[in-house]
Amino acid sequence: MKLSPHFSLEELCFSQTATRLGIENVPNAEALENLKRLCNDGLETLRAFIKKPIVVSSGYRCLRLNTAIGSSSNSGHIKGLASDLRAIGMSTEQLMRAAIQSGIEWDQLIMEFVNSDGSGGWLHCAIAQVG
Repeated sequence: MKLSPHFSLEELCFSQTATRLGIENVPNAEALENLKRLCNDGLETLRAFIKKPIVVSSGYRCLRLNTAIGSSSNSGHIKGLASDLRAIGMSTEQLMRAAIQSGIEWDQLIMEFVNSDGSGGWLHCAIAQVG
């Protein structure tokens, strides 16, 4: 199922940890709508701004999966509001600067596990809950 022109539900829900532990990582209706908004209003806009493909390393996480990886119980990933990503041909630091400059109304932008030279890691991007 396509969530937006360049992002699918499968890639936003894929998790090696979920596969290994036999966790069914399927969003409910509210999380699915949030994922659509995240992809269309956030990730697609960022992709167009940087003119490069984006690779999602973690998107939606059900509570069981989120707990299994040791993430916060109030993580935006649980509600389909957050994704961790990298962009082809950009460092995480460059991607962070572009995300800030893009004009997207992010709720959170966090560089995670980035090396001191700006390489490695990923960018956590989250949008705010509506309503």
